Amino acid sequence: MAKINSFRRISTSEYAGENAQMIETLASSINPFMREVTDALNGGLDFENLEQSIIEFEISVDASGVPQTKQINVGKANIQGFSVISARSTTNPSSFPTGQPFISFTPTGSTVINVNNISNLPANEKFLIKAIVY
Repeated sequence: MAKINSFRRISTSEYAGENAQMIETLASSINPFMREVTDALNGGLDFENLEQSIIEFEISVDASGVPQTKQINVGKANIQGFSVISARSTTNPSSFPTGQPFISFTPTGSTVINVNNISNLPANEKFLIKAIVY
C-alpha cells in the first residue's frame, strides 16, 4: 500500500475576524485527528490498533486431533479464525508439533468457542498454545 501525503494543517492565519475563532476551535480537534490518521496509514499501525488479540490455552488432543477440552474462551464473539504463533509441550520438552497447528472450531455466539480439531499436535501430550485470534 502506498503512503498517503502529509496533511495540510488547518490554520487560523488564513481566516479573519470571527471566523478565526471558529476555525481555531475546529482545528484543535481536526488537526490531531488528521495527524493520527496520516501516521497510522503511513506505517504507524501496530498490534494494539488491530482488532485481534493473543490468547494462551493448554490443551491435549487424541491421535485424531480431537481435543480433550472442547471449549475455549477466546475473549470476543464472532471470531474469524486463529493463527498459532507458539506451541510448547508442557509434559515433554523434547516433543514438538509435526507442523503448523490448525484449529478447527465452531462458534457459539459468545466468547466461548467449541474446538473440533487441532492438527499437527502429538497425541496425549499437553501443549501450551499461543494464538492470535482474528
